[in-house]
Amino acid sequence: MFEYIKRNRKLKSSAPVQATNRLQEVVKHLRVMGYDLTPYGMAVAMASVSSDYNEVEVASHIAHVTLARDVREAGADILKLTGYVPHGMALLEVLKEYKDAGACSLRSGRTTLAQLSELLR
Repeated sequence: MFEYIKRNRKLKSSAPVQATNRLQEVVKHLRVMGYDLTPYGMAVAMASVSSDYNEVEVASHIAHVTLARDVREAGADILKLTGYVPHGMALLEVLKEYKDAGACSLRSGRTTLAQLSELLR
């Protein structure tokens, strides 16, 4: 009985560490995509990571939603909208590199930034 309690405590204590490591990976991917994570974004990332999305998917989702909100706020201001074009194209290129470098491993589970950078070499 005591072994079960010890094992159960070990499992519970490792979960927050694993989630923190996955969130750090999301932050790294977002920086590659040109974004920083806000406290609100951290909550979204934690919810997405706990829903079993991989780190690249979470970062991609946050980057796309952020860009979409910026475009929506710009409205009909053509100067603001044209300012988002280079960033959108750069984001598209980064996501294409991720896909080309490890599309199989991205679909199969957890892919770290180190694995992706190794594939891009």
